[in-house]
Amino acid sequence: MSAHDTLALSLRAIARGLREPRFYIALVLAMLVWVAAYQNKRDYNLEVADFASNPYLSGFNDIEKSASDPPFLYRWSNGSPDVRFPGIGNQPVQVTISTIGSRPVGQPPLITFTARGQQFQLQTQAGEYSDTFFVDRGTSPFDGDLDLKFSVPSFTPPSDPRELGVIIRRVLVQPAGYGLRPPVIPPLGTLASLLFGLVGIYVLFMLLSRRRRWALAAVWTFALLATLGILWIRPDLALFAADLPVLLAWTIGLGIVAQLAMSLPARKDSAAFSPAPLAIALLAFAFAFALRYGGLIYPQFRTSDLLLHVHNVQVVLSGNLVFTEPLPDGRPVPYPPAYYLLISALSPLTGNSDAGLGLALKWTASLLDAATCLALFWAGSRIWRGQSRGLSAGAFGSLIYLALPGVFDLFSAGNYTNLFGQSILNITLLGGLVYLAGKGHTDLLAPLFLLLGFGLTMLGHYGMMLGTLGILGTFALWTLINTLRKTDPPEALGRAWALLATAGIALIGSFALYYWRFLQDMAGQFGDLFGKLGSGTTTATPAGATEAARPGFGQSLLKLPVKFGQLVGWPATITAAAGTALFPRVSGTVRALLLSWLVAGLVFALLDQVVGDSVRWYYLAAAPVALVSGRFLSLLGARSAPARWLTTLVVAAMLLQMLTFWLGVIYTRYH
Repeated sequence: MSAHDTLALSLRAIARGLREPRFYIALVLAMLVWVAAYQNKRDYNLEVADFASNPYLSGFNDIEKSASDPPFLYRWSNGSPDVRFPGIGNQPVQVTISTIGSRPVGQPPLITFTARGQQFQLQTQAGEYSDTFFVDRGTSPFDGDLDLKFSVPSFTPPSDPRELGVIIRRVLVQPAGYGLRPPVIPPLGTLASLLFGLVGIYVLFMLLSRRRRWALAAVWTFALLATLGILWIRPDLALFAADLPVLLAWTIGLGIVAQLAMSLPARKDSAAFSPAPLAIALLAFAFAFALRYGGLIYPQFRTSDLLLHVHNVQVVLSGNLVFTEPLPDGRPVPYPPAYYLLISALSPLTGNSDAGLGLALKWTASLLDAATCLALFWAGSRIWRGQSRGLSAGAFGSLIYLALPGVFDLFSAGNYTNLFGQSILNITLLGGLVYLAGKGHTDLLAPLFLLLGFGLTMLGHYGMMLGTLGILGTFALWTLINTLRKTDPPEALGRAWALLATAGIALIGSFALYYWRFLQDMAGQFGDLFGKLGSGTTTATPAGATEAARPGFGQSLLKLPVKFGQLVGWPATITAAAGTALFPRVSGTVRALLLSWLVAGLVFALLDQVVGDSVRWYYLAAAPVALVSGRFLSLLGARSAPARWLTTLVVAAMLLQMLTFWLGVIYTRYH
């Protein structure tokens, strides 16, 4: 099927879907339920000296800790602080404000604030003092946000350049009455964005799956989640809803591109790209992008490493391609610029500001990592044939990769070059598996693809260059043994050596272009590693800590199963282990590369106990874990109806663990 035919079928499916009465019934019912949910009146308590409050504040200095006993956290405002409660709905409320107005010299000031066009005055005290104010609906009853704009007499103390106003400890908003009257008028902007979300979700599912039942189920699920958000996390939902139209527009647009791209290999092998598995893989790709990018642009999300990479891009834009960055122990290591050059090429569209380049980093990292879902489907569908019941190993692999928490942990850390290098390596090695399976279109294009992929990986991130060497070094040893024993056909071994040759050329090229400048730094790093391995100590000593305070290797090793459970997940670990038992059903070279990939991940997991997260081992092994786990679940789901239910529950458990992990990271982890 051509790309034109694929797009035409999807557009006809959307047209049929938009004539579905049940869709419009769902929209009307959702709106009625949402309006009713807004009548659940709640208190909103905002602690100003809390990182979680950052999206709702402006005009405040950084958080500080008092010298009192017991100590407490606080923030100084400047002269024009602002405290917002978005999307809570319009109703009469009681606002209680707690302040500390002490001054080094002079009396505590009188401050004023406005809310919904009404002005109030608050006389602060030297100690903590709270006052309560009644705020009516105002002149714009459909304004569902509550915005408190303060005017504070400010001062600048000696040897402190900051503008200081008063300390605002907390702001508590309570409804004037908890009954049904007076009613809450929902925020029209939030409702419109959520309604757009329902339409967008429906269009996305119809576009990528062409199945009305799937699309309607997705609409009802989104409507339910939005209802729960209105009931329990109204301001957070308003922040999410504000970005939802743009997020869905990107997701739908990229979904169309992915569908057209996957129609090209589908023309060569329609059996491997049957509609249901392809729809699952496309939806996994779309939601992988939406979850990653949506989490990164959500105002609550914070990571300091983003600015590090933004500034590195600005360094590259200035013409400097050769620089280092320190490891946690302070040792400098090379920071190759391939990813930064890609972002620099986008700078005419984004500009050179911190915000524009940061958005480009978030968007490209999310897209490249989500593309692994499509690569997993492509590889799984070509390595294993004859999938019964229409669900292939590749389709399950896409879903499992979407659900692995460890990937999101690295997004939280904000190491964008690591994300770039690993994403490129995932796609390259999955393409290598297809090449080894003898399913490539031409012997010329495949090695060129592998050469480009290995080259970008090695010039994209130093740690991923080491990870690639670990994988391919193991694979080379395996291939040498198989060649001497003649356990595989000559053609298969020839492909294996060709793959290794492309990696070798890429390695030589990366050293010739870049790494030769850092041989001394690299030698010093490996000297430190071997020293730690020899002494049995773990990780770099934190600043101010003594050598005796560091845990031993054995003690650290006991934490490894906990990391597996948290970052890979026991369902994925168990099903992946079961999937390795099915390896005899693939060719020897494919099996060797897959096992080399998994073994390298395990080796780096052990090294992680010695040197820390220099290479994110759980992310390194994510793609092969997803692939072999998907193979097992695809066979399990094809056996019987109870087995299909069990398979569904396992995948649901993986997705639930991922969502819980990712939401926790967004709300509670600050780098």
